[in-house]
Amino acid sequence: MKSSKNKIRRYRNLVKHVANWPAYLLFKIIDGQKYFNFQLRDSFAVEVDRKILPSFKESFFDNIYLQALPADMLQKSYPLIVDIGANAGFFSLNMFYHFPNAKVYAYEPVPFNFEILKKYQRTFPDFDFHIFQEAVGGEDTRLKLSLSTLKGYTTMASVFENDSRGYQIEVPAHRLETVFRTQQLTHVDLLKLDCEGAEYQILYQSSDAVLDQISCMSIETHQGSKPEENLPALRSFLGQKGFITVALEEGKYGYLWAWKN
Repeated sequence: MKSSKNKIRRYRNLVKHVANWPAYLLFKIIDGQKYFNFQLRDSFAVEVDRKILPSFKESFFDNIYLQALPADMLQKSYPLIVDIGANAGFFSLNMFYHFPNAKVYAYEPVPFNFEILKKYQRTFPDFDFHIFQEAVGGEDTRLKLSLSTLKGYTTMASVFENDSRGYQIEVPAHRLETVFRTQQLTHVDLLKLDCEGAEYQILYQSSDAVLDQISCMSIETHQGSKPEENLPALRSFLGQKGFITVALEEGKYGYLWAWKN
């Protein structure tokens, strides 16, 4: 998302949503300060490590996961949101910023990332925020993830077998159907997936009954080696299931927004 239009959107959202934005601009150009405390307008403050600022900006400044969803899709007092691939938790926190009474179930399997997610959950005990150190996949099993590092924060934890990253971990995983049953979910207002290739097995292996319980989805897609592991194939699948879709392709990556009227 590097076009001039998107940069303008990013800075517009910075000024719109961050009360201390001049201090942040100074923080950007002066080295030495490790953390910045974003004071969100008329809301809470989020302390962010400089190293993970790109993930924070993606959720709060780009607002990428809500970008193409109809504005009225989440106009509810108490939306229920499932965050798969929660990473450090910035998407979840952005949901609480926009919808303070939301209930969020967040799933993140990578240990280092999960510790950051857990820190934010503890920082905001009044939020209805439920976190799980596990993956969501196509089966109730253990899932192998390929990582770029085992000792630090990462946004890359691929499920693709041919991934060239140097480290692997094995994590517990559950089907989306199992998640719904375990948490007694009968309706989800927004399902967000940013799970480095697992989006295909998650959705292709979900029953129609589960898909019918989801109002809208926001998905980051990652191209795999199989014919069905790409954005057009997933978009076609969701269209066949009755979802209206909007897509944005950026090479091997893309975004897919889907909803039902």
